[in-house]
Amino acid sequence: MFKRNKLSLLIILSLVFTLLSGCGIYGPEETSKDIDPPPALDAKDSTGTVDVTTEENGDATTADQKQQVKFTIYFFDEKRDVVPYTMDIPKVEGIGQEVLKYMTVGGPAEGKIPQGFKAVLPKGTKSSMTVKADQKLAIVDFSKEFLSYEAKSAADEKKILDAITWTLTEFPTIDKVEIRVNGYPLESMPTWKTPIVGPLSRADGINMELGNNIKIGQTTTVTLYFYRSMGDKQYLVPVTRMVPETNDLAKATLEQLVIGPKAGTGLTSPILPSTKILDVKVERQMVIANFDNQILGPNKEVSKEELDILVWSLTENTGAKSVQIKVNGKTDTLTDNLAKPIMRPEKINTSIL
Repeated sequence: MFKRNKLSLLIILSLVFTLLSGCGIYGPEETSKDIDPPPALDAKDSTGTVDVTTEENGDATTADQKQQVKFTIYFFDEKRDVVPYTMDIPKVEGIGQEVLKYMTVGGPAEGKIPQGFKAVLPKGTKSSMTVKADQKLAIVDFSKEFLSYEAKSAADEKKILDAITWTLTEFPTIDKVEIRVNGYPLESMPTWKTPIVGPLSRADGINMELGNNIKIGQTTTVTLYFYRSMGDKQYLVPVTRMVPETNDLAKATLEQLVIGPKAGTGLTSPILPSTKILDVKVERQMVIANFDNQILGPNKEVSKEELDILVWSLTENTGAKSVQIKVNGKTDTLTDNLAKPIMRPEKINTSIL
């Protein structure tokens, strides 16, 4: 899930020209309790394969009466970015298939997601899903309705793939996704010919954008979380940025967070561009990030919003489970809760309705 393999050169080249134009509450690690993790898929049979085929959307009233579980599903927002939203879904047999129903226009997510959000799969899309447990691979077979999607550009088209991939890899048993239509592997998207090279994974990014001073073939990708406002509420949006090639993902993540979101995206960051990164390292599943005083806000504290983007971004790129914040090499200037390692939350964007 957290491996940073290079993006397929074909995918990069297909997007470059398009790209060139153009709320968790945190607590200390030692006292925090694990929230129920994303539910596992059905138990595999003796061959290691899980078949979660379902043909129809099902009875929504019956589903609502079932036990609920919180799960993060990726939708389009008003800016047509792919955004995670943690919501209640029925805890049913074949829960992977249930998630795909929630991603379909006209499905059970209607009326339950924030205003301005939209499901990514075209109305009427049916699907079946098989999981090869030994490969952590989900094979999703869509009906022909899937091909009736709307996309104004190659980048827009790829975001459909992003939403499917990032949603299904929320399951701890899935790292890769293969997409088929009517039983045949989909090698490219039909409208803008976005290539699909091998199984998709989080290494292929989400809401892709180009950083500065990059050379194609000599890049690294980092996924950054920034804020977007919607009325009186705000929510986190993940953006995968291509940056000059590096092996130090923690440092690259912080450098890009300090640079901040690109102009014209409608995204914001509470981290001042004058903030200096004094040191960053990863030790025993924990990122230790050391800043100067500029990381502190007017109240001389690290804000909740700063913590959000730091913790989500650093854990996403490094695979670490927690983040330790320091100011000038010390923690004694921080409040008690922030002086201890902060765990990556299980839920995201839960209160934006």
